[in-house]
Amino acid sequence: MSIFVVTLEGREPPDPARLTVLAFVEAPDEAAAEQGAHAALAERQWSDVRWLRTGEVTDEAAVPEDFSRAMASARRFGLGLIIYEEP
Repeated sequence: MSIFVVTLEGREPPDPARLTVLAFVEAPDEAAAEQGAHAALAERQWSDVRWLRTGEVTDEAAVPEDFSRAMASARRFGLGLIIYEEP
């Protein structure tokens, strides 16, 4: 299976601020990765989740070191999340 990076925005309870999420998801295709990312945020009770884009990781060696833990989590558990707080 491949690793996909799904970029989403949403609101983490109880904070009303919109946050950006990079979800690294191990899945057979883009659609399954997007469903997995949405499900992960729904399990965490996020609201107003909006998909922005999805891309397949085709060269893991080219992934920036900052993302290595999320990649490793996706390989090990099927999911790795990076949450950004926008200023």
